[in-house]
Amino acid sequence: MVGLFDRYDSETAANVTHREELLDKMEVAISDYLIKISDHEVTESEGRAVSELLKFTTEYERIGDYTVNLMECAQQLHDQELAFSSLARQESALLFGAVERVQALSNAAFFNADLSQAEKVEPLEETVDRMCEIVREKHIGRLKAGECSIESGIVFLDLLTNAERVSDHCSNVAARIVGMEADDLDAHARKAGLLAGQDAAFNAGLAAAKSKYLAPLGIAGA
Repeated sequence: MVGLFDRYDSETAANVTHREELLDKMEVAISDYLIKISDHEVTESEGRAVSELLKFTTEYERIGDYTVNLMECAQQLHDQELAFSSLARQESALLFGAVERVQALSNAAFFNADLSQAEKVEPLEETVDRMCEIVREKHIGRLKAGECSIESGIVFLDLLTNAERVSDHCSNVAARIVGMEADDLDAHARKAGLLAGQDAAFNAGLAAAKSKYLAPLGIAGA
């Protein structure tokens, strides 16, 4: 899908839309099934598992929504014959690389029930958030300086928002896997603990992610 920003293809765009529609139908069917299970007598741990599976289903459905939004950004560029500046293209390529890595790790964590992969997500997600924050500021500066058009600039800001949302929901998937393993579903408290700087593995992962994704933007210390 990311390739649509380099070379738009209507067949690929239609396939993204079709898959998202399938995702919506699957989310309804899976949720209905899980709710039916919860209507029967289940143990406390089984009830928690059903609840978490419902939340996983919602997370993936929302990732689909934001993916379609990204496709529509690419379509808008194509239909209106717009183009990003060279700096915006470099920034978006770097951002998409980070988001794709977040997706790959969270998917591997979910499908393989792999805690080690899940624990690698949060440092990257924090880096994606920081990338979006700083790139957004830099882009607004370019808009004010007249270095890119208003029309393409708005599309670029939409791209940042939707890419960040994809990363957020992938992070939620990974956080739920970590929480289920630790029997601690308070993801916000765990995240706050990581950001306090007391977790060596998180700190190392964050430093590596900053070096890879922020340094090329000239913001390694951000």
